[in-house]
Amino acid sequence: MIVNPASSAGRTARQWPEIAKRAKAHGLEVDVRLTEQRGHATALAREAAGRGVPLVLAVGGDGTVSEVADGLAGGGGTTELAIVQRGSGCDIMRTFGIPKDADRALEIAARAPARTIDLGRVEYAGRDGATESRHFINIASAGLTGVAADRVNRSGKPLGATVAFGWAAVATFVGYRNSRFPHPDRRRAARPGLQQRDRGQLPLLRGRDEDPARRRPRRRPAGRAGLG
Repeated sequence: MIVNPASSAGRTARQWPEIAKRAKAHGLEVDVRLTEQRGHATALAREAAGRGVPLVLAVGGDGTVSEVADGLAGGGGTTELAIVQRGSGCDIMRTFGIPKDADRALEIAARAPARTIDLGRVEYAGRDGATESRHFINIASAGLTGVAADRVNRSGKPLGATVAFGWAAVATFVGYRNSRFPHPDRRRAARPGLQQRDRGQLPLLRGRDEDPARRRPRRRPAGRAGLG
């Protein structure tokens, strides 16, 4: 269980012991690892995948889940991902139909079979011009939306997520300027951009599919999910 104690405005630091207790009550073998800094969840998930851990339970917000998914994808193996959402946005929970209630989410983690959902990989020029890459699920943002999200992450959400993202959207829209960074393969400065996009597979838990014929969400029968 990879826990971001700073999620949910720090409330997860007090609540994760009870979540771990409830996970054990659902029959899960729990080994808790607390994140200490940005990117730590990725490293912990990659280590778990490398050791062949069958299931990683991410406890945190969308950012924590994103880091865990990146680590699992980079670690190889068939480790599955389950989520107990403790963030403010909870976008990934709405996308995949995972209950926000911790006990219901734990029941899914313990009993639902896995399925496969989309996993993306982007390769891009970082701020220093070096080539970087990472995996993502649900959504990847660049430009205005990426800058706004980064602004929220750096400033926090003392008045709640709605106010924080609203303020960030307005401030970013008013002051946004296209950024230029040195491209790793060119001497002249160039705009950073997505150099490559791949699709792969990563296990996830029960969620929601879209019926292409009707373009409306349809729920699958009870079961886990996976990425593909």
